[in-house]
Amino acid sequence: MPRFARLQRFFLIVSLAAVLGLPLLVGQHKVRTAPSIPAGIEHIHQRNGEIPWSIHIIRIDRASKDIRFASTVSGGRILGLGTVSEQAEAVNQDGWTPVAAINGDFFRIENGPYQGDMLGLQITSGTLISSPSNAAFWIGRDGAPRIGFVTTKIQVAIPGDETTSATTITAGLNGPRVDGRAVLYTTEFGDTTRTDDDGIELVLVPEAGGPAAPLTVSSRADLRIAKIHEDGDNDIRPGTMVLSIQEDLADKLPALDKKMVLHMTVKSDPDLTGVATAIGGGPILVRRGKVNPDAGQAVRHPRTAIGYNGKSIFLVVVDGRQSSLSVGMTMPELAQFMADLGATEALNMDGGGSSELWLGGQVVNSPSEGHERAVANALVVLSRKK
Repeated sequence: MPRFARLQRFFLIVSLAAVLGLPLLVGQHKVRTAPSIPAGIEHIHQRNGEIPWSIHIIRIDRASKDIRFASTVSGGRILGLGTVSEQAEAVNQDGWTPVAAINGDFFRIENGPYQGDMLGLQITSGTLISSPSNAAFWIGRDGAPRIGFVTTKIQVAIPGDETTSATTITAGLNGPRVDGRAVLYTTEFGDTTRTDDDGIELVLVPEAGGPAAPLTVSSRADLRIAKIHEDGDNDIRPGTMVLSIQEDLADKLPALDKKMVLHMTVKSDPDLTGVATAIGGGPILVRRGKVNPDAGQAVRHPRTAIGYNGKSIFLVVVDGRQSSLSVGMTMPELAQFMADLGATEALNMDGGGSSELWLGGQVVNSPSEGHERAVANALVVLSRKK
């Protein structure tokens, strides 16, 4: 029997066992849909004793109207790290409760001023908080899942003066400022910009007064310069944004002064206007039902992935670096597994010691470091409270 057909039969047996409240024997391990897991969500623990592999799968019924997703960052700020459990349990959305979660994107793990900075896109509750161009998973305005490569562009138009014409600069968002670049910092980043003194920083407030609106894809705003700092690491106060401009770029700009009004626009391709939840990852493992031949590493490690087809969304965590339990998967093996699972689109997430599945209030996989690793972000599944 082809592998995909075996998996289809496996899911049918698991579903019947869950309905009847019976345990299911997979290898030598029993699997049961836990009483705390709501309808529309199945947990499958698949074992392969030969390799060996220990794989945890969450299958989510796309037809359910009682399930939604949320992306999180530790403590609500980019800077800093927190476990998947801590992030999942901290989600507070009226009428919804967290039931499952996986670790999210790659991030700066080393100690330093930008520890916790995600390396890819993130939209949380509709707010754009990280915007590098990369592969990502998101829930569209129609409620359907999407995986693809997303590019974002934040542009700030600066009026000209007697000697210099008007200039438009492109800014990064909530990350390190590199040579010749500008970065926009919002309150979702942290308390200060963590930059050095090699540049200037403009404190921006809404021209019309009142608090700054959350930054979203398709944002357009007139922002007035409230303060100009000739040093770095300045405060990011509520109701403000800080535009940090490295010295080489600042030298090419028109003269700046307080009360000058700048115009900011935010765009993405594809257009993610109205998207409430997005999270970065990579590489893309499966595209239009076909395995990516350039998926990457041929070394086995713990892995985390997300995928979907017309009926289901799959969250997958593969344990690794544990010779008696599970050795992990290569990236091509993970891509093939997602395709065999039935995913027509699939995305790799951060792996290694970060790989984790939290379900019903507990970690159900076996993290390779023997405990939960603090990570930058997570993707959380929520269920409507009854």
